[in-house]
Amino acid sequence: MQLIEYKAFCSLPSQKCIVNGWGDVSSCCYQLTQLGSILGGKTVLELWNSPLAKDIRRETALGNLHKVCTSWNTCPFQVKERTPEPFMAYEECEYPTYLEICLPNTHCNIGGMSPTPDTACIMCCRSAVDFNPQPQITDLLCEKSLPLMPYLKTLCVLGVAEPFWKDAVFEVFKKIDFHKYKHQIQFTTNTNVVCLTEKVTERFFQEVEYSDISFSLDAASPNTYLKIRKIDSYHVCIKNLKNYMILRDQNGGGGRHKTFIYNNINMLNVSEMPKMIEVAADLHVDKIIMLPTHDQCGRVAMGDLILNEKNIDVFKRYSEAARKRADQLSVNLYYSKPFDTLPPPVGQESGGTPKLVQIKLGLLYGLYFFSYNAAQGEILNRNRIVF
Repeated sequence: MQLIEYKAFCSLPSQKCIVNGWGDVSSCCYQLTQLGSILGGKTVLELWNSPLAKDIRRETALGNLHKVCTSWNTCPFQVKERTPEPFMAYEECEYPTYLEICLPNTHCNIGGMSPTPDTACIMCCRSAVDFNPQPQITDLLCEKSLPLMPYLKTLCVLGVAEPFWKDAVFEVFKKIDFHKYKHQIQFTTNTNVVCLTEKVTERFFQEVEYSDISFSLDAASPNTYLKIRKIDSYHVCIKNLKNYMILRDQNGGGGRHKTFIYNNINMLNVSEMPKMIEVAADLHVDKIIMLPTHDQCGRVAMGDLILNEKNIDVFKRYSEAARKRADQLSVNLYYSKPFDTLPPPVGQESGGTPKLVQIKLGLLYGLYFFSYNAAQGEILNRNRIVF
């Protein structure tokens, strides 16, 4: 089965499939209404091709946000205009090209299986006082996802968890026969780096041919790291990262294995933003991404530590300083969310009926016309609408 070029305002409903730690399936982390649960007996593929999934794809391609995509105000398509963009997907989007398997939220070396506000990272939802542990169903998630493997281009093993703790990611590889498809799949995840020892890194490069890994440090000094991460492991992380980069260069380099630092920024570490740029330069990672730490749906009580009207000038000042330092050191710096704009209140819906972009009526009719005829088998157009 070959990939075909489509156009739509959001490619996620046509490409991405997420199986979370509760067994729920969705195509986007912003969707609060799931496509269904594998605990009901259906496979991931059956849920991916459910009537709801197809309806989401149809609405997205027509220029609308489906109602399941408008229930959370943080969807990026609600706050900025977008134009239709080309992407590759299978015929009729029958299979996803991106699969994310989520480990249970009890699986993290920071805070362990029973985290508390005193033991988990301050910005993590595992630090919530009403933490709700997910069931141990990783084996079932893998079993129900196995039929997708021949069609994948990207595999992510993540969740609110640490994938390298107790070799969890390697166990997932075994259960989904990753070795059979590693030549066609890019593996991606995020790690806090503590468990990424030399032995683990060597095994990783033996089992993975292509990767895009983000490293969460959230600090540029041991003291700040301890305040945010609750463990005294900053120097361990730096050591592991340096070793990782050495081994990466011995296993295809940046052409096969992309690496970047991904830092949450709050009032405990905002003054270290320029220093974080220097750390990234010293490690020779491909890029560094920063974003203001956000309120996890009201579940994480960080108060005035997160970006708000009282401290926005501080965030703006240090983000500008970091940008200047990045230019000086030729470091690729990206802000995934603005540091000079306040986020909307949690749970607040955007007004009116959200549209992904304002487009010309003729273009909309053109897309609709081609999709209708393609559905009838009369026209097969490479840029047809996605159903």
